[in-house]
Amino acid sequence: MHMEPTIQQWTDLHEAAQRIKALAPWEHLRDEDFITIQLPGRDEPVYCSVIGAGGKCFGIGIYPGNEALTRRLRMIHAPEGEPSFVHMFMQTCVNCYFGDREELSNEERALLKELGVKYRGRGQWIYFRSHREGYDAQPLSKKEAALTIDILQNLYMVLRAYLEGRIKVDFEKGETLLRWRDKKKKDLWYCAAVPWPDEFSFAVETYEIDNENFLAEMNAIKKTKQVLELDWIYFPFTMSALFSSLIHSREVSRYPLCFCVADADAGRTIYRKMLDKDDEPVDFALDFLEAWVQNNGRPAQILTRGVVTGTHLLDFCKKTDIALKMEGTPVIDEGLSEMAVQLDDMFAGNCESRS
Repeated sequence: MHMEPTIQQWTDLHEAAQRIKALAPWEHLRDEDFITIQLPGRDEPVYCSVIGAGGKCFGIGIYPGNEALTRRLRMIHAPEGEPSFVHMFMQTCVNCYFGDREELSNEERALLKELGVKYRGRGQWIYFRSHREGYDAQPLSKKEAALTIDILQNLYMVLRAYLEGRIKVDFEKGETLLRWRDKKKKDLWYCAAVPWPDEFSFAVETYEIDNENFLAEMNAIKKTKQVLELDWIYFPFTMSALFSSLIHSREVSRYPLCFCVADADAGRTIYRKMLDKDDEPVDFALDFLEAWVQNNGRPAQILTRGVVTGTHLLDFCKKTDIALKMEGTPVIDEGLSEMAVQLDDMFAGNCESRS
């Protein structure tokens, strides 16, 4: 159930954001200079990124935990040719923006009036967005607001210490600025430069195959030299854009999940299907692979994009002697980019015909 933030929470959010905005941290930090905040009671840190070094969009990105950060890092360091939207809709984060009046909804402008908060000019209006995997940006929930207040208040203290020169951090040489609370002295907080971890562990469910008869059947089938690319990707158009008949549905803000398979050697996509909301992509992938092996033989190798898809398929590939690489899917990416351009042109044409 989505519970909206209280008036007091909105007041605290805007006050905390205004204090950070006054520091103009984007004049000193890049998007990839992450600040780490370990809040009491949380197993994993929350990571913050200052947005705006490029001079166009200003704000703070908040990534709650290692998986959220890993997805963001994968987006930042995506290989050349990989469509940006592939990772855009995989993000789980809260963003605080410093933007323009027209970027706010009517409800948000009414809320500011109720709060007695006034902003004037370009880049001065503060607003918040929750980015949840597979969905368009949404308003904050009450729970997200509580976390965001905590983070922004602590982030202000970290940024002030850094900008005043009280802490030296070499982000380019693999350091992060960490803030944490003393376990015994509850009112005592520390800030320090610490090494940035080489990797970030988080729980990804592994689908173990324990049906011996099934495995025996798969392994009895001849192995081929074929290399397949396989992944599932959120497509860059919401359901309302793809299917206007759903315009009144609560699911209009959902991005459809697209299951894709490509023949890496032939350089072409061989299968693509939009999954229903309740479809489990890993079950769909394993069913596809079972049918593929039965009809075409075991592929020599399967390529996936990242750790989540790869981890799901790891046990199947290991027990059927199929090499698995989690380094990218260039053929799938090329096909998705072409499809996105075609759909974009189609929607633009529809808009022109209605005007």
